[in-house]
Amino acid sequence: MRVLVIGSGRMGIRHIQGALKSKFVNSLTIVDLSLESLSNARIALGETVGVDVVFLDVESFSKTSSTFDVGILATTAGNRLRSLELIGDRCSKILIEKPLGQSFESVLDIKEYIELKKLNVFVNLNMRITPSFVQLKKDLKNFTQFDGKYLVTISLGALGIGANGIHFLDYLFFLFDPDEIRLNTGYVDEVLIPSGRGSQFNDYGGWCLLDVYKGNTLISTVFVSIASTSSVFGSMDFVGAHGRISIDFATSERKDYLRKPTSELPVYRYHGDYESPVLSEFIFDDLADLTHSWITDLARNIDSLPTFEESIPCHKLMFEWLSLGNNKNFSIT
Repeated sequence: MRVLVIGSGRMGIRHIQGALKSKFVNSLTIVDLSLESLSNARIALGETVGVDVVFLDVESFSKTSSTFDVGILATTAGNRLRSLELIGDRCSKILIEKPLGQSFESVLDIKEYIELKKLNVFVNLNMRITPSFVQLKKDLKNFTQFDGKYLVTISLGALGIGANGIHFLDYLFFLFDPDEIRLNTGYVDEVLIPSGRGSQFNDYGGWCLLDVYKGNTLISTVFVSIASTSSVFGSMDFVGAHGRISIDFATSERKDYLRKPTSELPVYRYHGDYESPVLSEFIFDDLADLTHSWITDLARNIDSLPTFEESIPCHKLMFEWLSLGNNKNFSIT
């Protein structure tokens, strides 16, 4: 498999490391505008075994005619379309980092280009392939204690609505498979979150209340809080009729509180007939490992990450939330 990575910064290096782990990858081309970034990437990667690795600046790459099985866009959100135009005709399948742009209008511009060129594009919303999150979806579906409507609370520190909030919004679409998720109400904090990718970037905190629908039926209410002035990692809670699943991201722990399935006690007998809490690991897999997993799936003809089209609803929801701060363009990465 011939793999191309555009962008050799921190995010790009993680994708590169994941590609190098795959037995299906035999050549890797790394492209960046910055010669310094390419040099840093060469040092970070060290010696590679069994894979032909080429480092090119954008101008040199533009003069080549090489084609690739997989292209990965690890550039920042401000120039996604330009990066896509650089590789669109050269790659059979393309992975774009999230968020897709710095406004919803820019996302629609990319959509128009993809449809024009008939490209096969996926988005790196990788909670969908993270084993702990996949197992959580299965359990919420299968535990009878969560039959019917249940409530979700996601509480995070300064992880950023654009950088990480988009992952959690997409996970709600993956989890519920809804017809619609509506923004009920929300708020965007005036305090900006600085970005490690440069002073030209910022992110945003705030909170929102979401209603999840299948057809005309409200199946869940979700509260998401991203505190722009807090350094905590955060937590996630699911409260059903007869159970609660509580996840602590800092300790990588999941704790299940479940009423005995045979209990006939009414709802108001809180904590009656509950079994002892069940503790298990809840792991955020490394990005390199997730890239490796995605490439392995591709080699087996499995498309495990969402298509560009499938990612539009969560981006639309994210920009609706961000727009509560009275902006249309956002300096997210």
